[in-house]
Amino acid sequence: MIQNSKLTQILEKDKNGKPIFNLILLEKTVVYVPTKESYDELMRVCERGGLKWAGGNLPTKNTNNFRNCFGEEICINLDKTFSRKSTEGKIKVCDKSFYQKKGYKIISPQEFYNAQNPKITPEILKEVNEYFERIKN
Repeated sequence: MIQNSKLTQILEKDKNGKPIFNLILLEKTVVYVPTKESYDELMRVCERGGLKWAGGNLPTKNTNNFRNCFGEEICINLDKTFSRKSTEGKIKVCDKSFYQKKGYKIISPQEFYNAQNPKITPEILKEVNEYFERIKN
C-alpha cells in the first residue's frame, strides 16, 4: 500500500522496516530484462511485493544462475495464473523466444511498473533499491 502526499509517495513498511506493496500480476505477459540492472531491480520489486520463484526461493536469491543461463534474452514470467495450483502467482523465467512462440505479450520493466495501481514510480524504485543496499552492507 502506498500513502500519497503532494510531495512524495512513501511505501508502507512492515514491522522490520521493509518496504512493501501489492503487485498486480498480468495475464499471459512477461517482463523482458536484458540488463543485469533491470533484472536486479525487478527482482527487488518482486520480493518486496511478496512473490517467490516457482521453487520457493526469494526473487533476489540465485540471480546469477538465471542471468548466466538466459543472458540478454531473459524474460520474467509474472503471469497471474499457471497450470498448477502449486505455482500460482509464482515467478518463472525463460528466454524471450520461448515466450514469443507461446504468444505471450512481452513488456519492459517500466511498462510493468506503470501497470501497477498505483504506479511504481522512480521514487518508489529508489526507496526499494535503497532498502536492499542497506541490508547488503
